[in-house]
Amino acid sequence: MSLLRELASEECKLEMTPMIDVTFLLLIFFMCTIKFKTLEGKLEAHLPKDAGPGPTAQPAPESLEVRVEVVAPGRKVDAAAFAAGRTEAWDGVSEFMLLDHVVRYRLGRETYAADEDGRGALVDRIRAARAVQPDRKLVLAPLWGTTQGDVVELLDELAIAGLTEVSIAPPAGTR
Repeated sequence: MSLLRELASEECKLEMTPMIDVTFLLLIFFMCTIKFKTLEGKLEAHLPKDAGPGPTAQPAPESLEVRVEVVAPGRKVDAAAFAAGRTEAWDGVSEFMLLDHVVRYRLGRETYAADEDGRGALVDRIRAARAVQPDRKLVLAPLWGTTQGDVVELLDELAIAGLTEVSIAPPAGTR
């Protein structure tokens, strides 16, 4: 009975060091033997095997590019003074307005003024071109010197006309 008492009173100890060593060895083994799958050159494509080269798909139609260009840059005046009936030069701090700022729009070889009639005629022309080819993209391409307001006025007219898919290209031309 004393042997049983001795065994029962002995504390059972687990040695953690060998278990950690084995875990690290397994980790190192798996890290050294793993091979990652590469997808390079393995994109799946279902091509016809019985036909040679033939006609390709139709190219995408040319986009409608509307260029917004400044004819006369105008001059900056103080907005508060202008509201009061004076045309004082802008001080560089307060809000300003552009006087004598003239913009025009170009669609291909056609030129449109930046007033209500010109924008209306431009929108009608774009609508007619999109009716013939509905998948043509519309791109606004402002030239250097145009302001956000010049572009937004045209965007408003296009949105009212239902032409909402419009891209804006970065400014083109010389500074």
